This record gives sequence, structure tokens and C-alpha cells, in this order.
Amino acid sequence: MPELIDGASGPPSGTSTTPDDPVPRRTPLPFRRIDWPFSRSIVLPSPVPPPISNFASVIAARNSCRHIRRSSLREIANFLAFACAVRSTWGIDSARSSRPAHSAGALHPVEVLLVAGARRDRVFKIDPSLNALQSLHIRWTPPLKSLDAKLAAMLPHARCDYLVLLADPAVTDSHYSDPQSLIWRDAGALMQTLHFCATAYRLAFCPAGITGAELAAAIFGAGSRLIGVGVAVIGRQDED
Repeated sequence: MPELIDGASGPPSGTSTTPDDPVPRRTPLPFRRIDWPFSRSIVLPSPVPPPISNFASVIAARNSCRHIRRSSLREIANFLAFACAVRSTWGIDSARSSRPAHSAGALHPVEVLLVAGARRDRVFKIDPSLNALQSLHIRWTPPLKSLDAKLAAMLPHARCDYLVLLADPAVTDSHYSDPQSLIWRDAGALMQTLHFCATAYRLAFCPAGITGAELAAAIFGAGSRLIGVGVAVIGRQDED
């Protein structure tokens, strides 16, 4: 394990490390969490767990499905509440938490947003700390329409809702120097956890090879510090 140092002071003398290796800061840097523009918050009931199945069967069944129809908002919200649940918190202002997906420093800088509705124009954010689904205000619609069109071109038979992962680099930067690789590692871990949980709930799921950065622009306008780190469609398998 590297010695805990302040990111500005560089690595200890005699230590071999690349410039991109993240290093924990001795003292976290202050930062302000993003204020999300939500119009209402829907408190969710405790999630109903998926049907009982052994882990080997979930591993064997997990795959990417490209023919998907919409599921109900209630079903998707329950799945998200389970997959993102906060099991415990600790640290100053409960900054760290234990959840189904692992995260560097237990910081969980990646937020899960749901784009839903027949026209895919309603945007929600899951708030695991409150077990709530927040309905977000869209500031600028062209980026959202652009993202919808891009996803429809990639997955034309996925007539369903989709998830976008948006990361706040300030969260990991406050605790690590050179934190970029941690953001992408966390995003991958979260995406895989969502995929396994969707399989356990017998939902259809397919990651797309795009970042979803357009959604950050749609919500906050140009210049948002949020970065897109993943998109996936979610719903019920369409046999047609």
C-alpha cells in the first residue's frame, strides 16, 4: 500500500509509481456536492428482493439482450433501489458507504439516472441514501434528444427505458490525487452490478458503448463538471 500523502507533494522518495496511479490524500480536500434540480422526490418502499436463485444460475443467465420492451416504472425503481442500496455509512457527513457495488474509498462518485417514458423524456435520479427516486428538471432538451437518437440508432429494437451513469470527479479528487482511473473502475463495477441484479430480477439489460455525457449537458447546461461513464437499456425481453 502506498504511504498516505497529500496529492500535491508527490510520491515518497524511492517509490516507483506512474503519474496516473491514484494516491490517497492525507487530508481530504473540501468540495461542494452538486445540487441536483429535482422537482419532486418519490420515497420508495423497501425493495422487494429478486426471486430466490443460486449465484451460479445468475452468472450463467447473464447476457446482453437487444430486443427489449418497456417495463413498469415501479419495477425498474424497485430494481434500482435494491442494486444501489446503502447498507451502512461512515466518515465525515457520512461521505463513505457500503453498497452492492464496490467503490474506491467507498465514496461512490457515480450516480444512476433513469430516462423513462414512452418518449424517453422523463429523467429520474436514484438517491440511495434516502431510498428515493428524484424527478429531475431538464434545462436543455436538445442534448437529451441527441442521446435518445444515438441510442436508438445503436439499439433499434430496444424500445424501452435506459440508465445513464454520471460521475462527479470532485468526489474522488477530494480524497485521491490522480483519481481518473478510479472513476472508470467504479463505473465498470457499478455497471456489472446492475447487470447481475437485472438478471436476478429477470429483466433484460444491455450496456451501450457510449458515455451518456449528453445527459449532464441536458440537466446542467454546458460546462458541467459531471462526466458520462456509461449507458444501458433496461426492460423486459421482447420475443418479437
